[in-house]
Amino acid sequence: MSARIYVITLNSVGMDTGSLPGGGIYSSSAAVSKILGQALEQPLKIVYLSDLYQWLKSNALPIKKPSELLPGDIVISPSSRDVQGHVGIVGEKISEKPDFSIYSNSLDSCLFLKNWTLSRWKEYFEKDLKLDVFYFRVFKPFSQQTLMQYEKKPTASLPRLSSFFRLRDRSTHSSSQSNTETGQVP
Repeated sequence: MSARIYVITLNSVGMDTGSLPGGGIYSSSAAVSKILGQALEQPLKIVYLSDLYQWLKSNALPIKKPSELLPGDIVISPSSRDVQGHVGIVGEKISEKPDFSIYSNSLDSCLFLKNWTLSRWKEYFEKDLKLDVFYFRVFKPFSQQTLMQYEKKPTASLPRLSSFFRLRDRSTHSSSQSNTETGQVP
């Protein structure tokens, strides 16, 4: 999914964010959620940074170390009570630190651009503004229909599972010699 998000991100460079909620100045969440919605092939319009952060916590895997980031992952610094945060999409690796380019809404031009590096992001949002920096990898969740298709398949049509059950049944019969108190085979 990260690769898909990254390709859509590259195709979104120069997008006018002035027409998005937040009027281009506070449209980082709207811009990123629009790209995520395209990648997930479902409408996703998240206006507020706090809502996007909650959505990411429920629909994405947290990435602990910057060295584990991939292009298309999300970097977010949620707003505090007094300070406006920001969100962007991780781009290509630009150094071994590790450092990456970041694509986000530009406050100055109201366009979606490659306008940050991860090192500059951390310097500004974490050190200067005292905001947290979180990383997420969005995944495409299984639909209910897909889950139901897996649940309906009989065990016999799944050869690996049927082999497993045959082996398990054999071991159950051969363990009749096991110690009944501990359940261990002598």
